[in-house]
Amino acid sequence: ENFDLIYSVLSQVNEVETDVKEEVWTLLVKAVSQHASQLPPLLDTADFDCSTRLQHLNTLKMTTYLLTQFMETFEAEDTKPTTVTVTKGRKTKKKTTKGDWDWEGERLRAVQSLSQVVELEIGRLWEPPVVEEEFVNMIANSCYKLLENPSTCKEKASKDAVFHLLGTLVRRYNHSLGASLKIIQLLQHFEHLASPLAQLVELFALQFGNKSVISDITREIGRMDPSKLVRDNSGTRFTIFTAAAPPDTGDRVATVGRSSGRGTEIGSVTRAFLRKMATTSTARFGKRL
Repeated sequence: ENFDLIYSVLSQVNEVETDVKEEVWTLLVKAVSQHASQLPPLLDTADFDCSTRLQHLNTLKMTTYLLTQFMETFEAEDTKPTTVTVTKGRKTKKKTTKGDWDWEGERLRAVQSLSQVVELEIGRLWEPPVVEEEFVNMIANSCYKLLENPSTCKEKASKDAVFHLLGTLVRRYNHSLGASLKIIQLLQHFEHLASPLAQLVELFALQFGNKSVISDITREIGRMDPSKLVRDNSGTRFTIFTAAAPPDTGDRVATVGRSSGRGTEIGSVTRAFLRKMATTSTARFGKRL
């Protein structure tokens, strides 16, 4: 019922006072969590009328859209360079928020609220009962946006929560291929993500039971032009990623590379690192996937 008000704040987010944005954010996170708590009895009902279904579907879409948009907005503000002022020869950092606002804590709370939603049988709200790909991508893209910030990966609770949310999307909502393509894209542009993304792939394969993501990723790596990896300095990131990923990832890359006629080049990018990591990786995972 407050959609118009919240959306107006979002559309003028750069002009709105910080305390107003924070108040709206708190209201929004609470609304998403409360709606998620209200849904199970409805979704467990054998049959419910169309108007009720549409009402809850619209609420779900609106609140999720607003939450992901505000989350990306606050994340962008958090990654802005801290303002530095000079007073009598001393540099002091100027805080961009007031009071007890803690974005790390709020970010975690928001991701957990989204996880609470996607772990439900929300597909029943759609007709036919399949969650729209656009809805899944909206949530997933917000997760990837959070991972672009190095502080998210350094903060274990936030990183684990984001990983769990993405794992749920992969397992329940057919996000495997989308995740694979996005991981490749992130590896090309963000140096700090090589090891975290390898951990994410491990999670997909071992905890969420989706090993196809490994094949999808290594197939794309194997098809890449090694000379491009050298030019944009992303080759090192792919090497670290491949070495830290499940043990047979490198073998799959080499296989795809040979089929594309570039096996020797691709192998030279990863072979040394893989040999060094082979024993450690095997011990870490216990067995080859």
